[in-house]
Amino acid sequence: MNQPIAVRLYQGTAPEKAALESLCQQWDSREFWPVEEFYISLKIPHTFLLYAGQEDRWQGIVLGREMGGVAELFYIYVDPLFRKQQLGKRLLLAFRAKAWELYQAERAYLEVRPSNQGAIGLYEGMGWKRTGRRARYYANGEDALIYEWEPLNPTLIGTHL
Repeated sequence: MNQPIAVRLYQGTAPEKAALESLCQQWDSREFWPVEEFYISLKIPHTFLLYAGQEDRWQGIVLGREMGGVAELFYIYVDPLFRKQQLGKRLLLAFRAKAWELYQAERAYLEVRPSNQGAIGLYEGMGWKRTGRRARYYANGEDALIYEWEPLNPTLIGTHL
C-alpha cells in the first residue's frame, strides 16, 4: 500500500530550490512562470509555497498569498505522473489550513481559465463558488473565472451551506 505523499511548507533549502527549478524546467514558459517569478513572489510578505513529496523531488505545488484576511491562490500544479490520486485536493486542503494557521485568512479566491475544466471540476467539487469573470484576463485573450472559498477557519468549516 502506498504511503500518503507529505505536503510541506517551502523553507528555501538548497534541495527545495533544486526541486523547484527542476519542476519549472518541465513547464512550457508560455503557460507557466519561470523559476525567477517564484523567487520574486516568495519575497513578498505573506506569500507561501507548499509542495507535495520529498524535499528534493516534488509531485505538486500550491503558491498563495494572504492580504487583508483573504488568501489568493496563484498557482496549483500536479505532476502528470501523480494526477488522479487526489493530490490536487490534498494541496488545496493544505493551502486552506496554512492560510488560516499562518495569517488567519477568512476566505480565499483564485482565477482560472474557463477552458481548464479539470481544475474547475476540482474547485467546484471542493466547495469553491464562482463569483465573477475578468474579461480578456490572459495573454491569449481568454477570460478568467473568479472563484471564492470560505470559510478557511477550521472551527467554521461545515457550518456554512
